[in-house]
Amino acid sequence: MSEIEPQLQRREAQPYLAIHEHVTSEAEFRRAADRGFPALFGWLGEHGADLAAAHATLQAWMDAQGLARAGHVEHYLSGPNEEPDFTRWQTELAYLTTA
Repeated sequence: MSEIEPQLQRREAQPYLAIHEHVTSEAEFRRAADRGFPALFGWLGEHGADLAAAHATLQAWMDAQGLARAGHVEHYLSGPNEEPDFTRWQTELAYLTTA
């Protein structure tokens, strides 16, 4: 994983793709996340891409800065269509903050 210093940026609204789940409680949210995240992060871990560690590192930095998280997106800058070697794929993690 390359070492890139986190930075705060003000961005215009951006379209995004998401997996839609309708939840009406924290318990339902946790069940939806429990179904999707293990499969995603399991596959990434099996293939040597530790996106979970990248999120944890960025979240720790945000906590140290006193920034509250309000959501995030992952921008896949490269993937299997551009680069067959998954260890070279690039992903940008962007968090919406409330501070």
